[in-house]
Amino acid sequence: MGKKTPDEKLLQKIADLENQIIQDKHLHEQLERVFDLSPDILGWGNLKGYFTKVNNSITRILGYSEEEFIQKPFINFIHEDDLKIAKKTLADAVKGKMNIRASNRFICKDGSCKWIEWRILSILEKNHFVAVGRDISDRKAAEDLLLESEEKYRTILENMEEGYYELDLSGRITFLNGAYSRMLGYTKEELLGVNYWKEKLKKAFPDIADKMYKVFHTVYKTGNSATIENYKVIRKDGSIGVHELSISLIRDKEGKPLGFRGLIRNIAERIRAEEERKKMEAQLQQIKKMEAIGTLAGGIAHDFNNLLMSILGKASVMLYRIDEDHPFYENLKSIEQLIGSGAGITRQLLGFARGGKFEVKPLNLNGLIENAVNMFTPTKKEIKIHKKLQNDIWTVEADPTQIDQVLLNLFVNASQAMPKGGELFIDTENTILDENFIKPYLTDPGKFVKISVTDTGTGMDEATLKRIFDPFFTTREKSRGTGLGLASAYGIIKNHKGIINAYSEVGIGTTFNIYLPASDKAITEDIQFPDQIKKGTGTILLIEDEDRIVETASEILSLLGYTVITAQNGMTAIQTFKETKDTIDLVILDMILPEMNGCEIYDHLKAIDPEVKVLLSTGYSINGMATEIMNKGCNAFIQKPFTIEKLSQKIHDVLCEPERRVDGHKDRG
Repeated sequence: MGKKTPDEKLLQKIADLENQIIQDKHLHEQLERVFDLSPDILGWGNLKGYFTKVNNSITRILGYSEEEFIQKPFINFIHEDDLKIAKKTLADAVKGKMNIRASNRFICKDGSCKWIEWRILSILEKNHFVAVGRDISDRKAAEDLLLESEEKYRTILENMEEGYYELDLSGRITFLNGAYSRMLGYTKEELLGVNYWKEKLKKAFPDIADKMYKVFHTVYKTGNSATIENYKVIRKDGSIGVHELSISLIRDKEGKPLGFRGLIRNIAERIRAEEERKKMEAQLQQIKKMEAIGTLAGGIAHDFNNLLMSILGKASVMLYRIDEDHPFYENLKSIEQLIGSGAGITRQLLGFARGGKFEVKPLNLNGLIENAVNMFTPTKKEIKIHKKLQNDIWTVEADPTQIDQVLLNLFVNASQAMPKGGELFIDTENTILDENFIKPYLTDPGKFVKISVTDTGTGMDEATLKRIFDPFFTTREKSRGTGLGLASAYGIIKNHKGIINAYSEVGIGTTFNIYLPASDKAITEDIQFPDQIKKGTGTILLIEDEDRIVETASEILSLLGYTVITAQNGMTAIQTFKETKDTIDLVILDMILPEMNGCEIYDHLKAIDPEVKVLLSTGYSINGMATEIMNKGCNAFIQKPFTIEKLSQKIHDVLCEPERRVDGHKDRG
């Protein structure tokens, strides 16, 4: 081609310029499209605080048109709480700082707020800048939720009773809550960064420090969680705690171990509660065992009393028929006395088995104790007795003879526990027992009178203390005791709905505590009558199944002047009473009979004749079924074995003087 002319060159420049303009126009259009299609707010503004141009995202995100947004300074659209940050951002831009970042809440056209994160990218020319704004409302909401969740769990961790900890793989504490530091007695600052298996913490649990390291190592190797139970902790102040520690791994997203976390619990209270539960279970088992033994002992005592009744009856009849100068008279009196001793043993058995309550009445225990102390005269002058009796002591309902027996047993035991002398303390006080105290003893809470008998004797070990209320158990030589004293005391107090327990230390002494329920009844005095044989007339129905007793009792009743009709089982007794009730003046009723018991027979007798007079006779004490019969209106009670004098007086009281007691109650003696 030839050389271009100047005109051709001009035309070529014009053509190139047109092409450049077309390209610039296309580029400008592309930039405009990018500007408007950007999901972020794009714009530029001046350093006076106005945007001079923004893209369409301003409408989509904040709801304003471009014209509405550029007419006001941008700080007019910012939430008042964020103005300080916005003004600082503008000041930084004025100073020419590049790549400035700031987040503010912008007020939308509808009044709501959105979080916008701004970046000032560059200064185009003097006093102008380019900015990009991104809607981060969702991200901020997620961050707020995360912060709220973290705060919630931080609050939970700080307020939970269990201690929480986190360790790195080297064993250093990286996080712990307040409970953890309190359990060890250190501050958080003292524990953070401390190695769990070294330094001061190793001293906190010296007994298991090596074991603890091995357990953590096993958790790391296997990935399985573990627990270290019931270990001793020495706190910073030297006090002792009992803890339980759980251990598990902390892993990253790929499952790689990062450290350990777990809980530490103070289990001292739990251990105490478990020990208390075991103690209560042992007490309940002891009560059940004593009840089982008591049932057996009661049966033995009943049968033995029936046997003694036959012997005593025969002896009484023979004594009645001979004069005092008869050569056999003294021998028979000795037999009568020996039977009385045997009856005393059965009374102790019954005392253990069923409480041995024969005559219950309102009592002042202080007076009873004074009498018992006067009766108890220790052979060792070295024993000094101290009494501390509360003046306004509450009344109790009890059998004075049986409570007296309990007291004397305790006094004698105390004396024998002090072979070289010592001191005996006897205290009484009013007290109120709550549910927690009485729960193991199966009685009711409320007002009680407490008797404490304390000696400074040899004391007992734990094994002996557990068996002291067992019948026939004794620490003395066979010739010096039957082993029934404390067993009888246990049964008597239990049957009075009371509590008896003992505390002892070897070489220190022993304390027995008795709790008897208080009563609101008034104390009355009984009129006493001397023992003498009282004869009478009339017909008596004797309901008794033992042949020996039927024979002996019939002979005694005949000697006393009464006509006797006998029945040896319930059905015969009821039928006989139906046929002869108009001639019968008194029924003597045994409690244990074949076919039906004494309570059932009594009900039938009362149904036939509501005015029938009944004297209850049994080898058992007045307890259980006997009490039930007495509460139904039975006239009197007599326990086997009884003498001819005692029986004659009981019959006389029922037939002739049923209201002889000044308090108006029927005699249960």
